[in-house]
Amino acid sequence: MPTAAKLVAAILTAALGYGVATLIVEHLPEQDRLNWMRETSAILGVLVGWRFLGKRVGGGFHHALGMGLSTALVLFVSGMMTFAFYEMIIRSLRKSYHGPFEALQGMMAIAIENLEYVQFADVIAVLLVGGMLVGLICEFAARRWS
Repeated sequence: MPTAAKLVAAILTAALGYGVATLIVEHLPEQDRLNWMRETSAILGVLVGWRFLGKRVGGGFHHALGMGLSTALVLFVSGMMTFAFYEMIIRSLRKSYHGPFEALQGMMAIAIENLEYVQFADVIAVLLVGGMLVGLICEFAARRWS
């Protein structure tokens, strides 16, 4: 059921995903830059905000901080897996893998390799602080419009 908290969570988590992806793209080498990374992260943000955070707000401001951090983590992991899956599909079309299990192992290896691009302080700070702010604002929205 649509609620104001779900709508606010979807919009703010999409903005958080877009902002974090913008920072990550700045740290990527020129040949690895994905032009659609920002938009994909925003779409993932809408889904995570609506389905994960929007359902769980309303338990108080301390709970909202924790849920905001959890939402940031879910957004981060889902983004990492989405981009690793895309790269795995590209490599599998080039016949780089001998079977589906090798492709899945390759996807996990790609995700671990991509962690080097998010180890910068600005990316981590925006993800953590932004997640907490999103949680607090969604808690406020849930109290105000429910």
